[in-house]
Amino acid sequence: SGHNMNIREYRRKMNKTQMQVAKDLGISQSYYFKIEDRQCLPPVYLAKRIAAYFEFDWTLFFEKNDNKKSTA
Repeated sequence: SGHNMNIREYRRKMNKTQMQVAKDLGISQSYYFKIEDRQCLPPVYLAKRIAAYFEFDWTLFFEKNDNKKSTA
C-alpha cells in the first residue's frame, strides 16, 4: 500500500519535472511516478534519499495517517 506524503507539492515548489527528479535520485521515471502517485511505498534507503532531496523527515513516508484519532 502507499503513503501519505505529497512529494508532488515539494517537486512543484522546486520547479522540477518528474524526469529530472528521477534522474537525480537514480531511479526510473515510471518508478518515481508510482511513488509520487502513492501507488507504492519506497524502501527505506530510497525514502531517505527522496526526503534528503526535498528536505523533509524521511519517517513521514511511514507514518500512518489515522484520521480516527480524536482530539476531544
